[in-house]
Amino acid sequence: MNEMPNVEILNVSKRYGNIVALDNVSLKINDKEYVCIIGPSGSGKSTLLKIIAGIIKPTEGSVIIDGVRVDDIPLSERGIGVVMQDILLFPNMNVRDNVSFPPLVKGLDYGTVKSIVSEIIRDLSLVTLAERYPDELSRGSQQKVAIARAVASGARLILMDEPMGSLDTRSSRILRYELRSLIKDLGLTAIHV
Repeated sequence: MNEMPNVEILNVSKRYGNIVALDNVSLKINDKEYVCIIGPSGSGKSTLLKIIAGIIKPTEGSVIIDGVRVDDIPLSERGIGVVMQDILLFPNMNVRDNVSFPPLVKGLDYGTVKSIVSEIIRDLSLVTLAERYPDELSRGSQQKVAIARAVASGARLILMDEPMGSLDTRSSRILRYELRSLIKDLGLTAIHV
């Protein structure tokens, strides 16, 4: 397993005109840590995640991953998997194909992809759902597929923006446990809003 990243947020601020979304935030996340960012709505949690991912740029400050300043590096080159509350699965692909898509796009051979995907689908208890399409799945199962796809991409860092926000309490509790176990077993670094 490759080393996972240390992440440093150094004096990051984000302003939208007169609105201050983040004000001088600094944070260090070590290799293989699972960090939760908690706060009220509008406190800048999602903004911080989007800055780490490279979806938006900070007004001030820097994001450093593995000692490299990534402020000008696009999301596709940061080695980051992003899981949002809004589940964005390909509706015309079954579970197995949704999870297979990122490593295939990266050019991995089919045998390697099949092995990676089988392991992830097993670890997230999706084996019986592998041939189903997103509209045939519960919200909890859809979110598990989105998480499986982020892991299958080979991401070195997983960012999750309220991934259980649209789930019922029971499904959320089960998925939270499975997700924590998977990330720990894979030795990933995770930031969970």
